[in-house]
Amino acid sequence: MSTTLFYWAAALICYATVLIHIFAGGRVFVRPFMGVEMEPNLKWMAYYSWHIATIIIAVVALGYTAAAIWSARLDYAIVSTGIAFSLVALAIGVAVKAKLPLRTFPIIPLFGLVVVLGLAGIWV
Repeated sequence: MSTTLFYWAAALICYATVLIHIFAGGRVFVRPFMGVEMEPNLKWMAYYSWHIATIIIAVVALGYTAAAIWSARLDYAIVSTGIAFSLVALAIGVAVKAKLPLRTFPIIPLFGLVVVLGLAGIWV
């Protein structure tokens, strides 16, 4: 199997995640959250963090796209896989700290798959 196929698959998952994050996440999470009464600084920091997540996922997607286009540039895949792994580790850590089931964090299986695809591309 071609290395680039793994990278394209990882990139497509990330691009789909960005779209879901923007459109469905905005409607399901951001709008209701912004209506909650709480300290304005906390609310706007959470809003800011939501958008940081969108940007990070897009950067990971672009990294895999670059790795797929320039297959000799392994560094793009390594950085994207490292970021994806970090996002999974952070989600697991938050879930454990909050004593929440891992299934409440869809980023875990989704980006777990991205990490596997990235590692497969790196090692092929």
